[in-house]
Amino acid sequence: MRKSGMTARVAAVVLAASMVMTSVLPTFAAENLTVETDDKAAVDGVSKVIGLRGEADWNVLAGGTAYETPYSYVNKDSDSVYVAGTKETLETMKFGDELYKNGENYYTGARMVNPSVIRLSGPATIVVDGLQPDPTTGLYVVNGKYYAYVNSTDQVQKDAQGNITGYTHLASYVSDNNEVNVLGTVPGEFEDDYYYAGDMQTAVDAAFGRKLDAARIGYDCYAGTDGKLYKTITNVRTATNPETGKYVVKSVYSYKTNEIALDKRYQQISWNPVTNKTEVDSNGKLLYVGYQIKMNDVDVVSGNVASNNGSLQTIYRGTTYTTPIGYTAAEKNKFEVRAVYYTATQNYVAAVDEETQQPYESNEGTTYEIVKTGAWSEPFTYAWSMPSVPAVANLQFVQKSVGKGELSWNAAKEAHGYKVEYVSSNTLVDPAAYGELFEDANSVRVGANTTHYDVTNRATNNYEYTYYRVCAYVETEDTRLYGDYSNVVAVGLDKRENTPEIKNLQIEQKMDGSFDLTWDEIDKNAEVVVYASQDKKMFNTPEFTYRQLNATGKDAAGKEYRLTEVFGLQDKLAIIDKKVESYTGTGIDRVSSTQLDLEVGKKYYFVVATVDSINRGTDRSAAGKYIANVAKVPGAVNNVSFGYYNDIVTSKTVSATPAINITQPSTKSGKTTVTMYFNKTENVTGYQIYRKNSKGKFKKIATINSAQYADKELKENTIYDYQVRGYYYNPDTKKTAYSDYVYFSAETGNDKFIELNVNKQSKNSVKLKWTKVSGVTQYEIYRSYMTGTSTNYTQKNNSGYGYGDGAYALSNAKWEKIKTITNAKTTSFTDKKLKKGTSYTYRIVATYASGAATRQVWASDSVVMKATAPQDVKLTLSKNNVKVTWDKDTYASKYQIRYKKYDAENRAEKLTWTVKSTKKNYYTIKNIAKGGKVEVQVRAYGDKKWSVYTGTYTKANGELAAAKNVTAKEVTETLADGKTKTTAVKVTWKKVSGAAYYKVFRSTSPVADYNADNKTYYRPDDDNFTLISKESNADETYDNVFYKDYKNVSGSVVGTKATDRARLQTGVTYYYYVAAYSENGTRISKGFNKPASICYKATPVISKVTIKKGKVTLKVAKVTGAKQYEIYRSTKKNKGYEKIGVTKKNKTTYVDKTVKKGKTYYYKVVAVGTNGLKGDFVSSASAAKKVKAK
Repeated sequence: MRKSGMTARVAAVVLAASMVMTSVLPTFAAENLTVETDDKAAVDGVSKVIGLRGEADWNVLAGGTAYETPYSYVNKDSDSVYVAGTKETLETMKFGDELYKNGENYYTGARMVNPSVIRLSGPATIVVDGLQPDPTTGLYVVNGKYYAYVNSTDQVQKDAQGNITGYTHLASYVSDNNEVNVLGTVPGEFEDDYYYAGDMQTAVDAAFGRKLDAARIGYDCYAGTDGKLYKTITNVRTATNPETGKYVVKSVYSYKTNEIALDKRYQQISWNPVTNKTEVDSNGKLLYVGYQIKMNDVDVVSGNVASNNGSLQTIYRGTTYTTPIGYTAAEKNKFEVRAVYYTATQNYVAAVDEETQQPYESNEGTTYEIVKTGAWSEPFTYAWSMPSVPAVANLQFVQKSVGKGELSWNAAKEAHGYKVEYVSSNTLVDPAAYGELFEDANSVRVGANTTHYDVTNRATNNYEYTYYRVCAYVETEDTRLYGDYSNVVAVGLDKRENTPEIKNLQIEQKMDGSFDLTWDEIDKNAEVVVYASQDKKMFNTPEFTYRQLNATGKDAAGKEYRLTEVFGLQDKLAIIDKKVESYTGTGIDRVSSTQLDLEVGKKYYFVVATVDSINRGTDRSAAGKYIANVAKVPGAVNNVSFGYYNDIVTSKTVSATPAINITQPSTKSGKTTVTMYFNKTENVTGYQIYRKNSKGKFKKIATINSAQYADKELKENTIYDYQVRGYYYNPDTKKTAYSDYVYFSAETGNDKFIELNVNKQSKNSVKLKWTKVSGVTQYEIYRSYMTGTSTNYTQKNNSGYGYGDGAYALSNAKWEKIKTITNAKTTSFTDKKLKKGTSYTYRIVATYASGAATRQVWASDSVVMKATAPQDVKLTLSKNNVKVTWDKDTYASKYQIRYKKYDAENRAEKLTWTVKSTKKNYYTIKNIAKGGKVEVQVRAYGDKKWSVYTGTYTKANGELAAAKNVTAKEVTETLADGKTKTTAVKVTWKKVSGAAYYKVFRSTSPVADYNADNKTYYRPDDDNFTLISKESNADETYDNVFYKDYKNVSGSVVGTKATDRARLQTGVTYYYYVAAYSENGTRISKGFNKPASICYKATPVISKVTIKKGKVTLKVAKVTGAKQYEIYRSTKKNKGYEKIGVTKKNKTTYVDKTVKKGKTYYYKVVAVGTNGLKGDFVSSASAAKKVKAK
């Protein structure tokens, strides 16, 4: 459907170069041409066109009641004429400066469409010089037709240099393009002599203008006295009244091509496209697909002109053709279409620019040649019909809730859908002006089954009213037809406050230790604020809502004040800002404690409020709800009633204490140990570990701050039950919060692990290799290569399987035992006589004894008996080269490796992959940039097919080495006051080659996983793994300053030492890790060596020794948190120490009564107790003390 503008006219066409002299296009050739093509698969020629179908098309006039009124143009533009000729021919055809002559015919336009064809357009008629206009109409009459103008074509006079010196009149003419129709005249006299002057246009429009809706301000079209309709007025012809000097109208006219008809439609014919995916070229020239059209057995001249076996024909390149003029519903036309294959050749010649005299290649046009034609389609006769579109009735609006309403209307039978139009205004609009109002309306479409539309009538667009109307539509294949509109509904703003009461506010505890703050469902558009504070008194008065209240008011002098800026409230509001946190949402009925950033272990109080700004613009100062004295001078009074404010409604107060959450640790069993590995999160200070004793009761065995713990000296091959809870301890408040317990079991004895690898050994055999399992009694090997699927579904309701209620089809893998091995030393097996192309899955089951019990472990692996993506790809760096290796595939005849190399700044050496082939199962990529990397993928080739590529493997060149010789020791520092002493930890390490800077990290956990390839350790799984502090204090937020020695990079240290001045806790063991970085951090060390550790401020000192006959008394300087001290003794200074006793609880003296006279002993002391984070600690040993017994 055309929304505006003129109907598309016959397009400009381009002719072929090889054509005979003619001015008339011949009829389309009836036969198919035969040509030789490079692809012989297309033996049936051009396909016959099928699927002809018709549809009405039209332009539209915008109306008031109807959404759009269809119309079409009645008269088409004049056709063009094509003649053979060259540029020279075109020059000889010129008749003066405005016309071209071909035989006895004249044209206003001519141009070359290719090197040998000229297009002539705009037919003209020569008239006698001095032709006078018709005295009645003021127009020129030629052969019974009216024209607006008579034009002159002149002979141009030039001098020897080509300069224009003058013009000589040759002839007068009128052009078909200027033919007009007379609508009539209007009475009266006017100030101006043209249509677009104010008084003239008003009179002409009043006489000839037609409105589709009386409510419209403008005119939709114009009707002449001849009964014809026109889209626009072109102009008027006038005469001057000599007495008044004003103008009278002789005629009102419009171009003939402006004539329209409301009862006519263009006929738009479409057909299925023809493709030529097989027959694609002719002697190396690409074949295009075009079409030829006949209408009522007459060729349609439209599109490009091509040579067809020596004759000229047009080719149409689309699959939709629209007639240039409209037809009534009763008028039928017959259409036929056939497809053609054609070639296109662009023609260039050497030329010289006339101004610059520079040579260039001039495009002289494109020539087309028809190579092959298809059969004509079956005739298709079409007359358009417009489906009726039902009207929409009974549009109404119902307010459903605050700020939300619903439009509804009666269902319109046969409607395919509805369009809702809306437009806003600040004032009530007279219904007579609705037509103009809706010209700029917005719109949405809804489906045929929807007869309602949700409306928000809140102050979101600053308009007081929104007007709605609805119409139905019916869709055809390419067109949407709209019906008459419904009545108009005006919806005003809903200014009621949307502050629903928060009811049933409560705390819902969750399994993970968090909780939800919940309340009854409220309006989904209500604005919600959740307040949280550890101080319940903050909610005793309404000041905590003042930020959201946003209240303003004026004093008697008219000066405006904000409630939050009242002098007497500043301290209180500042206290609230520090003590009260808030969270906002819309329409919510719950909020999780995880969203509120609460500190675990502390009790919080909560209030929930709803806030609305709809009435903030209304002065409510008379109500006196918010009054405050804004005077700043003591004793002065300047009370202001703050009358502009948001509405706010608050809930009751509830409270809850956030808890912490932990997960079950993973375990690793030794012969007599169980090691636990925790996922230690930021809010976890440590863990309390309990083990069930022989009486079935859990007894605490340790409190740790680390992410791992080893339970030692257990019985072998015994199952132990544990319970663990995490805790959070705040050293400043001295308060502790605990998680729920988690329960797990572990078995001592060496853990049994087994790994299976299956590799193709030949084209019909595979070799299985597995790791040895200690204590194994037998291995069983199972194989599966078949799977069965049931036609029934499970009754289990498991969602996500796509079977409606969650049930899914049963399937199973069918296994067979193929071998039992009782020799514990055997760790391989070859399976033979396998089938090519089949996928096999193997499972190895190892049976072993665990005490009196029999247990099993198993592993699985699969193999496909064909060339597959290479397995076990490894990249090894040697100097600047990377050697890539992979498992050999017996089905592969060769391999392909592709890679990308990157420099130290991560720029690719090439944007595309470098691809290499090899018959070996390895390849070396050379010259990887220092600090750069290489990305690699590999695939295999077998049975004339490639496998998929492997995933991408990466190897960096120049990873820095891990820092070595990391040490940590306590140092005493004096603060700026010159008196206060503090203990920090100085960390040192050995310089790493290529490092520009380092980062030093601290954790309460030691290393865990070891990387055998890099021979380094991974960082511990502990969220408390953090950068060391250059400075620290007790601030709740900004309590640490990190090093920034290198280019302001956080944590960067230049040099090989740094001091940690964090608020470390006595008795806690801290582990220090050092990472090295190259310039700009482009390379980093490949891991960590074992960290340095220190038990902070807990190393004991033997402060005094008393030697008496037969005994030695040791006095130990008290260590903070120590409950007792373990005493170790040796007769050698540096080895052989054995524990000989323990001090009594909370005592610092120990007496050794087992010494022998005259013998020299060395003593060391270890402190045992509770550290500053409430965990157990065992200090490092004191310095040795030498004693000679008496």
